[in-house]
Order: sequence, then structure tokens, then C-alpha cells
Amino acid sequence: MRRDPGRLIPIDWAVVPPAVGPGDVTRVHLLLRPNTERDGHWNNEAEPLRVWLDAPPGWKVDRREARAPQPPAAVSTEPREVQFELKAPPTLEAQAVEIPGYALYYVCQEADGVCLFRRQDLVLAVAVTGPVPSPE
Repeated sequence: MRRDPGRLIPIDWAVVPPAVGPGDVTRVHLLLRPNTERDGHWNNEAEPLRVWLDAPPGWKVDRREARAPQPPAAVSTEPREVQFELKAPPTLEAQAVEIPGYALYYVCQEADGVCLFRRQDLVLAVAVTGPVPSPE
């Protein structure tokens, strides 16, 4: 499987609230949209967009996989959004945490171009507030 480093489907993301304390919950919003400058578009005749997150030890994610709905048209260029809920552990040991994940999708380039299955890796940074142990 080939990787898409974001040339055909850029990923924007936000964490709301952007910082968490011990035991807090935050919501991750991922927005994927075809790069129309490269004539990218979704192939809706194949499997839907899927995103996985791999929470670090102590963190909880409401689900590891999320899927975005597809329209009935064979191809389209609309943005697609998936959301996850993250819960911080009761104790935090860093100023920030990285949440790795990846997206799998079928994307086409050009009007009559070949449609391909692609993977895009991502790393989400979540800021941490509250008590963090001082180095000893």
C-alpha cells in the first residue's frame, strides 16, 4: 500500500479543548478534503474513509476506528470529518502527548485517472495542563 503524504488528501485537525489535565476528556476533530489543485477526488464505489488512533498507555479513546459516510455519487470532492473522544489518565507525566494514527482511503487523481488505495500517517499533539511531576 502506498502512502499519501497529504498531497492528494490533506488532513486538518483540532483538539477541543486544546489542553487537558489529569482525567480530563477532549475531542479530536479530523477534517480530510481532496486537494482540488491536484484534481483529487474521493472514490465512493470503494470502502469508506477510515481513521485509526492508537492512544498511548493510560489514555483512553472512545473507539480505535472511525468511518466517514459516503455520498451515493461515484466520485465527489466534499470534506469528510471524523471525531474521537480522548480521556487523559489520572496522572500525567509530560507537558504534551502525541497520539499516533493513520487514515485509509480510496482517492482518484484527474477526471479519468486511476483510483488508488492510500494510507496517511498522522500524529496529534495534545497539550497537558495541571500537575506534572518535577524532574528529580
